[in-house]
Amino acid sequence: MGDPTESLGPEAPSEARQTTKPGGRSPARVTPAVAANRMERLTLWTAVRVESFPRGHKFTIGDRWLETCLDIQTSLVEAAYTRDKRQLLQRASRGLVRARVLARMAAALRAVSLEQEAHFGRESGEVGRMIGGWLRALGGRVGKQDVGGSGARDAV
Repeated sequence: MGDPTESLGPEAPSEARQTTKPGGRSPARVTPAVAANRMERLTLWTAVRVESFPRGHKFTIGDRWLETCLDIQTSLVEAAYTRDKRQLLQRASRGLVRARVLARMAAALRAVSLEQEAHFGRESGEVGRMIGGWLRALGGRVGKQDVGGSGARDAV
């Protein structure tokens, strides 16, 4: 059986326009569906990678990494359908930091390649920027404690 993320196909051109401006910056307004969809694709990608983990790491690092991605996905979907979004978005942002740490650990244990870790970092960074934009759209100040952005690499 092939990679289940292949069946998702490439992103639609309109979705790509909504998620990234020239220069790699996120737009001022991102719809909740775009952020949740991007995380869903990343969660599926992670699930496929965890399936091939060595047995010694599959049920520790692998399961924790996938659970963290699923928790992030759940928080984003809940935030899309509730009034009190800020707490859910902050939870998703903290989850992104945890997921990046687990991806680095998986790479250090050679359960995933360095290229796969880099891919996860890029994609999770984009989701983090979307969450940050969403938090800014809600109003108020957004700091590093709210968004798992580029400074998350040093957090452990």
